[in-house]
Amino acid sequence: MYKIKGKYMNKNILEHNFLMEKRTESTRLYCLRNIAEMHFEVARNCNIECLYCYSSQESSSRNLLMSLKTACKYIDIIFENSKSKNIEIVFHGGEPLLQTTNWFYNVIEYAIRSASLCHKNLRFVMQSNCILLNEEKLNLIKKYHIIVGTSLDGPPKINNLTRKKGEIVLKNIKKLNKINCFGGVICVVNAFNYDKMKEIMSFFENKGIFKTKIVIGHSVGKSKRLPNLSYDMIFTAYKSIYEYVSKKSLGRNIIEAHIAQKLSRFLTPPSSEDFKDILICAHPFCGGGITTIFSDTEGCLYPCGSSVCNLKTTLGNINSITDKTYLSRIVNFHRKEDKYFKICAKCIAARICNFGCPAFDSIDKETYKAECIANQLFYRYLNNQNTSEIKEIITNLRAKVYERK
Repeated sequence: MYKIKGKYMNKNILEHNFLMEKRTESTRLYCLRNIAEMHFEVARNCNIECLYCYSSQESSSRNLLMSLKTACKYIDIIFENSKSKNIEIVFHGGEPLLQTTNWFYNVIEYAIRSASLCHKNLRFVMQSNCILLNEEKLNLIKKYHIIVGTSLDGPPKINNLTRKKGEIVLKNIKKLNKINCFGGVICVVNAFNYDKMKEIMSFFENKGIFKTKIVIGHSVGKSKRLPNLSYDMIFTAYKSIYEYVSKKSLGRNIIEAHIAQKLSRFLTPPSSEDFKDILICAHPFCGGGITTIFSDTEGCLYPCGSSVCNLKTTLGNINSITDKTYLSRIVNFHRKEDKYFKICAKCIAARICNFGCPAFDSIDKETYKAECIANQLFYRYLNNQNTSEIKEIITNLRAKVYERK
C-alpha cells in the first residue's frame, strides 16, 4: 500500500515553510515574498458563453475592464515585496483580448521598466479563447513574445457544443504558431466529450497541436447548468487518453500533461520532498496565494483565478492588504479535511492523485468525490498495463516537453 510520508500528511502541515517560516529578512508585506506568478483579470466579461464557465452572476458588479492604474499598482505591490527573481505575468479573464491594445502596451512597458529597477526577469503569458485575435493584437503578442494558451474541446463539431466558434480558434492557433507564440490548448472534460477523448486526441495530433492538457469540469458558477461528471465518466476520459497514446505513438507526438503526470507518478511515487518547493495544482498544496496570485479588475486579490468563483477566498485588496489578514485566509484556504489524514494517506491511488482543488472542492463536493474514485479506478487499470510500455511513454513525453519548451 502506498503512503505519502512526511509533512504532507502531517497535522502541522499549515506551518510548513511557505506559510509560517521564520523571517530571515525584512519586507513590507511578508505574505507576498514568494509570489512568482501574477494573474491579471484583464477583462471580467467574455465574448462567448461557455456552458461550463465557472464565473457567477454574483460578481457582475465588478468593473468589466481593469484600469491602467489598478494594473500598475498591482505590479508595484508584487515587485516591491516578492523575493522571486523570475516573475510570470499572466493576462487572464474573462477574455483578455476585449481589452484595448494600448492598455497592454502601457502595462507591459510599465512592467518591464519596474522589473529592471527591481532586478527581476519577466515572462508574459496570456490565456485567451483566441476568437478576437486580429493583426493589431498579433503584432503586440509577437513584439513581447507573449505565450498564448487557449481552450479547445476537440474538433468544431464537439467543441461548439459547449464553447462555440472552434473554426475561428483553429485559424488563429495557426497564426500564433507562425510567430512561435502558441502555448497549447486546455481541453475541459465535460458531459459532451468525456467519451470522445480518442477522437479529440487524434484531432489535436492531426492539426499539429501537440501540447494539450485536460481539465476536469466542475459544477461551479454557470456550469451548474450541466450535469455533474460521474466517476465513471472521468475514468473513461483517463483510460481513453492512455489507450490512444499507448496504441498510437507511445507519446512520441502528442503531449497530454494531466495523464503524463499520473503515469510519471505511477512509475516513480513522489515523496514529500518532491512536493516541497514546487507548488502546482496537482500537488498536495497548490501555489494559490503562496507562489501564485490573482487580481480581479478592481484590485481584489485571490489565491488563483479559479478561486474568484468563491468570494470568501479573497485575500485583501492592493490598496489595503495586511500580513495578518492575508496569512490567516491563506491558511484557511489550504486547510485539509480530516479525510486527507485518515483516508487519503493510506489510499492505493495516492501516488497519482490530484489532491483536489481548494478553490472548487468546498462548493462542488460531488466532482471532488467523483475524481477520488476515478483515480482509484485508473490506478487499478494501470496496474494491469505493461510497465515497460508506460516507461517508454513517459520517456518520450518528457523528451517532447523539453524539445518544445
